[in-house]
Amino acid sequence: ITATQTGIVYDAHFSQTSADPPPFQTLTGELRPYSIGGGAGMGVELAIGQEFAKAGMTPVVLKDAVAGTAAAQWLPGSTAYPTGVGLFDPMVLRAHASEATYGCHAQTSTGAGVVTRGAVYRRALPVGTLAAHNGHTPPSRVTTNNAVSGSRIFTYRGPSLHPSVGAVQGSKNDAFGTSITLAELTTSADHELVVMPVGGYRSDNSVNTISAVADGLTGVCSDEQCTRANANLSDSTTTAHLSGVKATAGVTGPATCTSLLNTVMTGWQIAIKR
Repeated sequence: ITATQTGIVYDAHFSQTSADPPPFQTLTGELRPYSIGGGAGMGVELAIGQEFAKAGMTPVVLKDAVAGTAAAQWLPGSTAYPTGVGLFDPMVLRAHASEATYGCHAQTSTGAGVVTRGAVYRRALPVGTLAAHNGHTPPSRVTTNNAVSGSRIFTYRGPSLHPSVGAVQGSKNDAFGTSITLAELTTSADHELVVMPVGGYRSDNSVNTISAVADGLTGVCSDEQCTRANANLSDSTTTAHLSGVKATAGVTGPATCTSLLNTVMTGWQIAIKR
């Protein structure tokens, strides 16, 4: 459960017991800067969040508080509290889940009993993270035990520490078909790159290229086409990465992406800030 105030998203869990695992109560309603009358409240992070909001950012504040615990019980690998479980690992798992929730735009297209999902996720890359990978974006991996699943991750990185992703607009076709219309978005600067990743599921293993027509963009091209065949040679997935440039800031207009074969698809228009 989350509560929003002044452009700040709070996800605060509190526990006053030592049960295993702790039965957290979530802070809701009017957010208080301090604990009043024994009730759960925010600490100094409330003021910090408000400062970020004033700067035009939308921070997400995660807070875990368990009364009566010691710092040593929050160390990585500790299973002292709750007994056999520990506090650090669950906290990290919840942080990653919230990171995906609040930093991700997702689309799901369903047709004839099959599902295609697409997501756009953004995060800051600290200098230390880049240094650990020789200046490159850390590799992303997707694993699955489903024989008819396949995926592709496209990564974009800007030239500065400022966010490189601008407007994001997702679309879906919700049925087997040979086209999907990508809804328009509005760019904020001249010559922004607009990328159009599209992908989906089909019941055929033949070549299935995807092309795009986007009248509001120039230099539209296909950067990559990728297919993955299923072991039973009857199902497959296909992904395509297309892009163009919006010469002047403003509305891009819709784009039509066409596949050779009937495909349940999701797709995006994503503005990349230069």
